[in-house]
Amino acid sequence: MPDWQAEAIILSVRPHGEGSAVVSVLTADYGRHAGLVRGGASSKMRGIMQPGNRVRVSWRARLSEQLGKMQIELV
Repeated sequence: MPDWQAEAIILSVRPHGEGSAVVSVLTADYGRHAGLVRGGASSKMRGIMQPGNRVRVSWRARLSEQLGKMQIELV
C-alpha cells in the first residue's frame, strides 16, 4: 500500500458529492497528485482548500495509479 507525506501547493479543488472534494497538489518529491479529501467541501476546510496554499499532505491508496485519499493541514 503506497503512502507518503510531504509539503505541497494546492493547484485545484473540485467538489465531489455532498461533502468531499478532489484536490490536486504539487509536491517537490512526488510531483502532481490528486486525492479525495473527505469533508473538503465543508465550511471548516474552505479557508485551507484554496489554490496556492502551502499544505502538509498525507496521501494513501491501494495502488499508486489510483486516486487515493488525502488528509490536508495548513503549514
